[in-house]
Amino acid sequence: MLLHLAAGLTNIPVVVQLVGNSIACVYIGCFLAFRVEKKSDNHGTRAEALESQESMTSKDALQFPIYGSLVLGGIYVLYKLIDKDILSLIFTAHFMFIGLFCVASMIEIPFSAIFGSRFEDKQIIKKNININLPLLHKSFEFSLN
Repeated sequence: MLLHLAAGLTNIPVVVQLVGNSIACVYIGCFLAFRVEKKSDNHGTRAEALESQESMTSKDALQFPIYGSLVLGGIYVLYKLIDKDILSLIFTAHFMFIGLFCVASMIEIPFSAIFGSRFEDKQIIKKNININLPLLHKSFEFSLN
């Protein structure tokens, strides 16, 4: 965040901005992952926390290049079929909503420290998503607190 403010005031090379933002994203992600692990340790035993953790199986690792290739191929086809301006608008809106959710989750940390657990128990959205593809059958639970 500070790097963005400094870039507005002075000329900072793009490489410095890219490296700084990448390091900040990795640090914040690691910090939040550690926070979730500590929270699960406080509410249950260590075995329950390890069981509830997601892990990548070898089947998932083998499917990743296939799905990645399909996504990149689909984006290439979209670039060929859809007008570049409309596609740019779609991607901008997509990343804007992802950014909003990321910023909201970062703001949630100080608010929960200030206001306590009054807001943690309230669920705004709860949705179950089932994905049935030929090689993939997954069920996800999405909840927005």
